[in-house]
Amino acid sequence: MSSIRPATSADDGSEIAAVEAHVYSAPLSRPVGFAQGWVERREAAVARVVTAGGTAGWGEAYAPARPAAAAIATVAPHYLGCSVFERVAVGRSAYHRLRDYGRSGVLCAALSAVATACCDAAARALGVPAWALLGGRARPALRPYASGLFFAPGDDPTAHYAETTRALLDAGFDGVKLKIGLGVEADARAVERVLGAAGAGTAVMADANHAYDWVAAVALERRLAQYPLAWLEEPLSPEHPGAYARLRERATLPLAGGESLGTRHDGRAWLSAGACDILQPDLSLAGGLDEAVAIGAMAEAWEVRVAPHCFGLGIGLAASLHWAAVLASDGMGAEPVWIEVDTLENPIRDALLADSAWFGAHGATLALPQGPGLGVDPERIAAFRVV
Repeated sequence: MSSIRPATSADDGSEIAAVEAHVYSAPLSRPVGFAQGWVERREAAVARVVTAGGTAGWGEAYAPARPAAAAIATVAPHYLGCSVFERVAVGRSAYHRLRDYGRSGVLCAALSAVATACCDAAARALGVPAWALLGGRARPALRPYASGLFFAPGDDPTAHYAETTRALLDAGFDGVKLKIGLGVEADARAVERVLGAAGAGTAVMADANHAYDWVAAVALERRLAQYPLAWLEEPLSPEHPGAYARLRERATLPLAGGESLGTRHDGRAWLSAGACDILQPDLSLAGGLDEAVAIGAMAEAWEVRVAPHCFGLGIGLAASLHWAAVLASDGMGAEPVWIEVDTLENPIRDALLADSAWFGAHGATLALPQGPGLGVDPERIAAFRVV
């Protein structure tokens, strides 16, 4: 396997000695649903990079856990022997070598996890937070919103939305996102439940998880446009940014999407098409921290706001905050950076982030992690490791 390793000049202990793939998993007390199905476990693949000097870095993959772990093992040889300070060049080389086998999805999630782990290790080696390595602001303006309104089993999957909304507001959130995708009228009822419970001053977003075709998406936007939604998220398939652009031309509501972006190339396609008002890459799929910064820079050039997507074990959330420190410097005004906080049941996240000073009120208040690297210690969740 050594023949595919890029040459490196590192001789300072920063060269990568090992790339490990692990899966963490925990069952839910009851399933939760969205437009594309049901979730019964919280699990994710994680890359652990270890340098010759003994520094470890971590990165999370946004993809089905076991295939992502296998993909991390596949891409690992491309990084071995290279310095974590060469991570951008090495990552691009690995992507170009492997692009024939997947320009998004599981392979990109694996590359993203390793890239984030390399950035974590590089910042740890320097003894600085990742945001400082990336050149972000020390005190960015952040606005967390709760992503916790998922379908529940039963005849009326959104019957609990009002009660859950009140609980999230009591926890300190001033923004909530609800899952829709049950049909136009059912979605309108779900939105009314949340708005009725939220009251004035609460930002409400609706996420359809690409449940609709073009005709239905037009009808959905027209129906929901009467409500004061912050944005309508992913009503259409992500393969067709041009369709998003056509919908955006006639829409009243701001359109959001892009969580399935795999690289800056995907970002360019969405931005050049004029597909959305708010771009939502997930750095655990879109190439890791450095690639996310590049996507954010392109979005600034197109004058499109970025709101990081985040759904996972907590490693990705920590990384997203470091990215937000760069996004807060984009010169597009004083608006805070929206940060998605997954508030669903997740014992792994709770164990990882317990007592984290930057994760206040279960995510309702967020600050930049100040420890070296990402500022999380995944050794705390070893009990949930199944691979």
